[in-house]
Amino acid sequence: MKQFVEGHPGAAPGSRVSVSVNATAEITPLAAEAAACAGQIEQQRALPPDLVGKLKRAGAFRMLIPREFGGLDVPFEEFLAVIQTFAEADASTAWCINQAAVIATTS
Repeated sequence: MKQFVEGHPGAAPGSRVSVSVNATAEITPLAAEAAACAGQIEQQRALPPDLVGKLKRAGAFRMLIPREFGGLDVPFEEFLAVIQTFAEADASTAWCINQAAVIATTS
């Protein structure tokens, strides 16, 4: 389910951006794909671009950003549950999601 919010930085005044109402419903299922790519991730020491694109489109890197700034505004406890799910699937993917989401709040 999508919701539209106004005030996304860098967007035209009055423009609206869609964000997920239940962010984790779109992000968490990607943990299975991360698990399937775990060997490749370990060998290449990088997340596959396709997985990164899916995580980005699902909003994984914007979970902690407030909605008024184009983020998903996921409560911290829910964010931690997502990170735990990914950590159980592939720790490297969990680390990347966590780092990007937290750094996004300070940039």
